[in-house]
Amino acid sequence: IVNKAGLPQGNVSFKISAPDGYTKLYTMEQMQGSILGLKVNDTAMTNNINDKAKSIRMIVPGETNDMWIKMPTKVEIVPA
Repeated sequence: IVNKAGLPQGNVSFKISAPDGYTKLYTMEQMQGSILGLKVNDTAMTNNINDKAKSIRMIVPGETNDMWIKMPTKVEIVPA
């Protein structure tokens, strides 16, 4: 999606937002290895942000799972 939309010139970061207002900035390198977790052990994740075990989340390599954004709702590309 990002490749089709294009990126602004220079270094950029990605601001990911959750429905509870929590946001986190990630680098381009972090985002290139990230995935959106929709299943765990072949079971669909839920859209319940309070379900600590099975809520949809942004999985970022190198970060512990307690730091992954649950139920990401918005991705913004911002100058780094």
